Amino acid sequence: MKKNLTFLLTVLLTVVSVTSLFAQNSFSVKYVAQSGFNAPPPEVIKVEADYDRHKHIISPPNSSTQTTPVLESKYVINGTTVTYLIAPAPSPNTAQTFELFHLKVIWTAYQDGLPISRTYTFNVGQIIGANSGNEIDVTIPQARIRLKAIHSGTHVLYQITLQTF
Repeated sequence: MKKNLTFLLTVLLTVVSVTSLFAQNSFSVKYVAQSGFNAPPPEVIKVEADYDRHKHIISPPNSSTQTTPVLESKYVINGTTVTYLIAPAPSPNTAQTFELFHLKVIWTAYQDGLPISRTYTFNVGQIIGANSGNEIDVTIPQARIRLKAIHSGTHVLYQITLQTF
């Protein structure tokens, strides 16, 4: 019985360790402004990220996960990258993952010389599509917005490209 329990714990820890090697534990957002037909793209956008941060504590036999919901808004300047979730320091007893639910992009456009606030929200289905290697390309009135996920180890860079017209 003790041998079976030891084997089961070894397998469980191996699965958790291998999973944490491939799971994303940090992300950032990059903004790329693309020239439009009649309107210059905004130099700055505001990106609101709605995500859950999961902290996994691995201490057999009582391993656990603590989930913290996060709603975070940051300004991103054209050509720059802003970090939302930083990877934790490596630890044999803890790991971090996240679930991203939406990325809301807010920018200022001009109509007849007057500033108006514009918004587009990438939903969880579109984020999953981007994470799977697809570029999400959406045309809305007076703008085209794209989302692309670039994976580098356990980090994900979400690139948002905005073109106004």
